Amino acid sequence: MVLKKASAADGDVEWGFGDGEPGPQGEPGATGATGAAGAAGKTWHNGTGAPGDGTGVNGDFYLDTAADAYYGPKAGGTWTATGPTSLIGPQGAAGNDGADGVDGVDGVDGAPGADGAPGADGADGADGVGVPAGGTAGQVLAKIDGTDFNTEWVDQTGGGGTTYPNIDNARSSPGAEDYEFDASTSSLPSGYSWFNQGNATYSEHDGAGVIHDPDTGGGDAERMRGIVRTMPSGDWTVTAKITATLSFSGTRKWGLILRDSSGGALVYFGIEDNQYGEIHRYNSPTSFNAATFSLNRTSAADGIDYFRVEKSGTTYTLWLSEDGLTWALVGSSDISGFVTPDQIGFALNRYSQTYDFAIAVHWVRFT
Repeated sequence: MVLKKASAADGDVEWGFGDGEPGPQGEPGATGATGAAGAAGKTWHNGTGAPGDGTGVNGDFYLDTAADAYYGPKAGGTWTATGPTSLIGPQGAAGNDGADGVDGVDGVDGAPGADGAPGADGADGADGVGVPAGGTAGQVLAKIDGTDFNTEWVDQTGGGGTTYPNIDNARSSPGAEDYEFDASTSSLPSGYSWFNQGNATYSEHDGAGVIHDPDTGGGDAERMRGIVRTMPSGDWTVTAKITATLSFSGTRKWGLILRDSSGGALVYFGIEDNQYGEIHRYNSPTSFNAATFSLNRTSAADGIDYFRVEKSGTTYTLWLSEDGLTWALVGSSDISGFVTPDQIGFALNRYSQTYDFAIAVHWVRFT
């Protein structure tokens, strides 16, 4: 043993063994005895839905994969009151908006949609120029005179709104009344009747109504024959295409006629084959009264095919045309002091000649 300092303090010494060199490695000791078995480890079970008490042992855990929840640890042989505890945490705070994605490729156009329901009718527009207010259902618009837009509503008779293909060069289509003499019959057109018929006949040929006064070996100095119908009321214009046929020698007269059905007096608006356009008054079909107008034509009378009479009050105006486009004024006559006509129609006068004479009425138009 040696005496050595116990601390740094002076005089603090003690007896002890001195520090020597380490001894050699000793031999390994004998293997110790086996320790006691440790407690059983804990186990995780899993399934869908809550676990039955037969699953696992105390201390085990169970995962319900359908509900993302667990049970455990199992205690007292039961899972009761050990869960479920959800594994899903609370809703996190909203994240920042991500960057805009790249525009996708345009899609293919879709099929057209179904038509929508019709919209409601719009309000009525203002009346157009030349279309007067009033009128009744079925009436048509007709010109009153040659002034632009001067029109009126009139009853439509005869024409029924039809455009007549053989009515050439007339001023409107259709007129208030249009009639073509093309029924291929020997009966007079509906509404017409003879005056002073004598031996005259009526027939329809080649789209025209033919009034024929045959040769009977002589006759009266005046012999006006024709067919008439009721004259329209109010002011009007009548236009007709009338041609002369058969023998053409001596004095012949033909054209439009206005007649008083009760007294028989008449006014003739027409042409004479010695080139005169005429407005003549007759006391009767065989009794000449007076010539109101006689206009000498510069071309042959057989070139006159178109006749027009315009009524304004009690004044009547005669126009003649070779083509239905260019019209020559014959004159006007106030006939109120002579006759109050109630019939209008077509007539011929073979005068005192012994030759056949006929006229063909192609069409008539009232406006």
